[in-house]
Amino acid sequence: MKEIIKYGIGVPLGLITVYPVLTDFILGLYQCRGSKTETKNELEKIVREEAPKLGLDPNKIDSHLEAHLHNSYWTSSVCRGKDDRWELWIMPDDATVALVKHELYHIYRDKGKRSFFKYYFISETRAKLYGVLGWRL
Repeated sequence: MKEIIKYGIGVPLGLITVYPVLTDFILGLYQCRGSKTETKNELEKIVREEAPKLGLDPNKIDSHLEAHLHNSYWTSSVCRGKDDRWELWIMPDDATVALVKHELYHIYRDKGKRSFFKYYFISETRAKLYGVLGWRL
């Protein structure tokens, strides 16, 4: 019985720990190989191509090729704008198609609503897998 309890607790804890790390590794490999987006026009072109694939209106997404101060650190992110619009902030050093797709997936799937647990262990993992592999989970 003790082995069953250990297995029942150990497997979920292991998955919670390993899964996000594994998806970070996959995203890191892809970003090393991916071509960088150098200009705001290139970023907007990617948004125009990728947003409709998720049923999003690219005209309601304002793209910025610059870092965004979020929770006291600079990062790429999406946030709600005014009048049913979205702000997409992509760090120039990390600007790849995979990262843009990742952030667009947050708009598509999460609609900006995130709790700590859901964000780090579910939303981030889903967005990474969509950005790299195109999987909609």
